[in-house]
Amino acid sequence: MASFLTDLTDPQLVARFQRWCGVELVDEDDCQNDKNDQCPANHLRPTATTTALRHDGKSITTSNNNNNDDDDYKTSLLNGRVADHEKLNGFVLHDHRNKGVNGLVSAKSLNGGVSGNESVEIQHCHTRKNAPVAFSESADPHSYTKQKKATRVCIRYPVLLYWARVGAFLGNEEFYLTGLPFLLWSVDSAMLRQTVVVWWLVMYLGQAGKDYFAWPRPPCPPVVRLETTHLAEYSMPSTHAMAGTAIPLLLAKLLLERYQLPVVPVVCVAFLWCFTTCLSRLYLGVHSILDVLSGFLVSLVLYFLVSPLTAGYDLYQQTHPLAPLVLVLTSLALCTICYPSGPGKTSAKGDAITTTSVVVGLGVGVWLNFQLGFSQVVPRPVNLPVSPPTLSWVGVSLLQFVVGVAVVYLLKVVMKRLTVSFFSWFFGLDRPDAQHPGVMVGATYTTYLCLGLAISFLDPLLFHMLGFGRPGFYLEVL
Repeated sequence: MASFLTDLTDPQLVARFQRWCGVELVDEDDCQNDKNDQCPANHLRPTATTTALRHDGKSITTSNNNNNDDDDYKTSLLNGRVADHEKLNGFVLHDHRNKGVNGLVSAKSLNGGVSGNESVEIQHCHTRKNAPVAFSESADPHSYTKQKKATRVCIRYPVLLYWARVGAFLGNEEFYLTGLPFLLWSVDSAMLRQTVVVWWLVMYLGQAGKDYFAWPRPPCPPVVRLETTHLAEYSMPSTHAMAGTAIPLLLAKLLLERYQLPVVPVVCVAFLWCFTTCLSRLYLGVHSILDVLSGFLVSLVLYFLVSPLTAGYDLYQQTHPLAPLVLVLTSLALCTICYPSGPGKTSAKGDAITTTSVVVGLGVGVWLNFQLGFSQVVPRPVNLPVSPPTLSWVGVSLLQFVVGVAVVYLLKVVMKRLTVSFFSWFFGLDRPDAQHPGVMVGATYTTYLCLGLAISFLDPLLFHMLGFGRPGFYLEVL
């Protein structure tokens, strides 16, 4: 069993899946050759030297050049490990070819931190008619200069790249601050509130698990990394897979319980959502098969354990007089003393604080709605009929979306500046420093708590004051 699980971490499996989907590394000279009309079938690796640095300062160096065979290459880089097969936890891998991240962690930081400020741009090679090529550039946070990597990627089937990016979007903050609030404002607030509870739980456990296990991401090469947004986090488990499983499953369950909808289309949409998000992590080259499978299975177990309790929790957070105090104290403990200390500094803790604080803000907002008399307990019929959306509903929903998201993002910008300055002063720093551990925790927690409060309290109140609030919003306590 252990051997089977180890095999699932093999980056060659991810690389093989990518090649099957038409993702291939391309040599820059080959791309400029007018005689080649097709992407090369093999993926080429420029000469590289890889250094593995342990936290005790010891280092092991391995070489990879174009003359090495695959076995030697896999021996040195398989699963992000080094040649002597020591444990990967706590290793720092650095690729001298691109001065960037190999596996996960940058050699510039011996504490397990990473250099994850990278971006991927898809362009068309000027000598090829139908071969989009990805150019990867990395921004060095230490020197604040950009360096162009040697890696060039040929995308045979662009539609799969766009499909994978949609799946990635469904697990990113941009979706959580736009798509989920839309359901709250314009569809069914009770359904969204219950879904958010499970979403927070899987996200918190997933981010904590990353820092606890500290497994590096699949090394590049052999994997072709098409997304670099989350390289500042470890790999195991995939939180995209966890959220991409929990959210559609619970939404499908609640939709079928609360509305008269055909089962098959709802289940198919939920499956497609989950399938798209999970496989996007392999296509984009940021997770191993074990990462994705573990995230999916853990999320599935949590769904069956927690989903029966979400309605009771939602009623508690709205009606209990001490609910905000309990939420704030519990969340502060989870974000500080209860969070596992990893081998180095990563962004996973920041993401855990983000999801925790925004859920606390949502809870405080719905508590205020009830305590101030805006929300009312009204018996709700089961299996409500669903009518096709009208033009009026579409217009009002679009207006709510634009105004609500504008308020959220404006508040985010303002609160980030104010909280970083305040907590830098609080901790006695000479100038604002968002990377200081105390400032990071305080500023992130405060900012996203306010965003959650805006989504569940300020925006709906603003909608009703301006005359385009949804009539049933404050009647969805149950």
